[in-house]
Amino acid sequence: MTSASRSDVELPDGFAARVIDPDSDSDAITDLCSAAAIAEYGTSDVTLQLVRESYRAGATRLYERAGMHVARDSRSYRLTLREGREIRPV
Repeated sequence: MTSASRSDVELPDGFAARVIDPDSDSDAITDLCSAAAIAEYGTSDVTLQLVRESYRAGATRLYERAGMHVARDSRSYRLTLREGREIRPV
């Protein structure tokens, strides 16, 4: 899952959107999601562990409720049918 900026959203001067880096952004995302929960419900049960687990699991609802969105979601699957020479599509 990759999260990035929306092309139809205009940001104020001095602000920029970028792809989320879960390792370095988790604390800030936790703060943002917690503030969004407090604004909506008056309390928050958002934790750093919840944010990290949600990202790893591809659970985007927590992020979407804080104003972020998924720009692209992709999965790759690989199955070895027979050991030997690797064949790739052209």
